[in-house]
Amino acid sequence: MTYRAILAHAEADPAAEPRLKLAAQLANDFEAVLIGAAAETFDPAGFGASYANVSGDLALAEAKAVEEDLKIAEGRFRAVAEQVRAGAEWRSYPGMPAEMLARQSRAADLIVTGPHRSEPMGFHNRADPGALVMHAGRPVLITPLTMEKLDASSIVVAWKDTREARRAVSDALPFLERARQVLVVEVCEDEDEVSARIRLQDVADHLGRHGVKASTAVRAQGGGGSAAAAILDAAKMQDAGLIVAGGYGHARMREWIFGGVTRDLLGQGRRAVLLSH
Repeated sequence: MTYRAILAHAEADPAAEPRLKLAAQLANDFEAVLIGAAAETFDPAGFGASYANVSGDLALAEAKAVEEDLKIAEGRFRAVAEQVRAGAEWRSYPGMPAEMLARQSRAADLIVTGPHRSEPMGFHNRADPGALVMHAGRPVLITPLTMEKLDASSIVVAWKDTREARRAVSDALPFLERARQVLVVEVCEDEDEVSARIRLQDVADHLGRHGVKASTAVRAQGGGGSAAAAILDAAKMQDAGLIVAGGYGHARMREWIFGGVTRDLLGQGRRAVLLSH
């Protein structure tokens, strides 16, 4: 298996440049087309209670600023995309970034985006990676801000016997098949260790049929601590450059509420994480 098209979130913000370089590296690794995408809009809440409070001149100025930012984002992308051997495409629209990226993911196998950051008042130019995971229907690779190259030679799979985890393993196969070391970890209660080992062996056997040599580990929570902390500790011990996991959450009052492991993996910002929902 492989990725034939990779969608990268581009921004005017210079902080997006490492992400674009990483996406270009992956495109060459997988001989994939790289698609750059950017979207931006302004937040009317920054100007008052409603659009009625925004003057025509101010609205025009904001629209012009959005247009200029999209041009800057395109320039950043094209400068990096020159090195992509299979070719590159560019797409940009005024609008909310996560919504636009989710729509454009119809053209891609994998989305590359950045970690969660606090939104400033005014321009909306950042894609919420959690919302993107829940909406896109594609695996989302969330990379640390300064990471320019992904070393996925060692991978930790955070296993939970759910649809989302099974989907994540399938979506990550192009990475897993290339990895030198794969560890499948399940965090469980003490009394569930025997069943967890059986489940993990099934996953390892499945991966083995795809040519992936995977080892397994059970982390019991009898001593306390969060499941996410146990997964991150396993990734540290394995020197894993990538964590693969299912994404869990539900919408409430226009806000996504995530499960504890998903929330902590989205917020950790130290290792690349591939999430599938």
